[in-house]
Amino acid sequence: DNDCNGGVDEGFMTDNDFVGTDTIWHKAANWSLGMVPIACHNVGIGLGGSLQTVHFPGSGGQGGGSESSNTFNTIHIGPDGSLVLNPFVYVTILGGHLWNEGILHAKGSLFMQSVMATTGNGLVNEGVMTIDSQAYIQVQNIIGIGIYNKNIILNNGDLSATSYTHKPLGIIGIRNEGIIS
Repeated sequence: DNDCNGGVDEGFMTDNDFVGTDTIWHKAANWSLGMVPIACHNVGIGLGGSLQTVHFPGSGGQGGGSESSNTFNTIHIGPDGSLVLNPFVYVTILGGHLWNEGILHAKGSLFMQSVMATTGNGLVNEGVMTIDSQAYIQVQNIIGIGIYNKNIILNNGDLSATSYTHKPLGIIGIRNEGIIS
C-alpha cells in the first residue's frame, strides 16, 4: 500500500538507491527497491562507484506528475552522483538531511524540515551545489547545523535556514568552511 507505515510492503526508512542506466527519476526499474522513492525512503545517488546523473522532472515533464511523491526521508548524493532538480520541482525532505558529495543543481526548489528527533545537520555540502535564480533551498527546524558548506555553493537563488516552530534551529544556522557565492 506504500503509505510508509512500516508494513512489509515497503521498507520503513529503507535505503532506495538509484541503479539505473538512464537519468530518469520516475522509473521504477531505476531504483534498488524496484519502486520510485516514497516518503519513508532514504534516497541514494552515485554511491556505487559509477557515475550517475539523475534528473527530477518538473510538472508535465517526462515521467513527472502523479507517478511518485516529491517527499523523502533523506537524500544522499555520493561522490559519483549528480542530481538535477528541474524547474517547477518542489522536493520536501522530512528527515531533514541532505548530504551532497557530488553535484546538486537546483533549477527547482528544495525544502527540508526535521520531523525526526534524531536528525543532525540539515544540508551538508561536500560537493558542488548550484542554485538557479528562480530556485530556493530552505532548511528549517534542524537540531544540528542548518546548512553546513564544506566546498562550493553557487547561489543565484534563495538559500536560507530558519526556525518557525517549537524546535530551535540548532546551534548554527549556516556554517561555511568553503565558498558561497
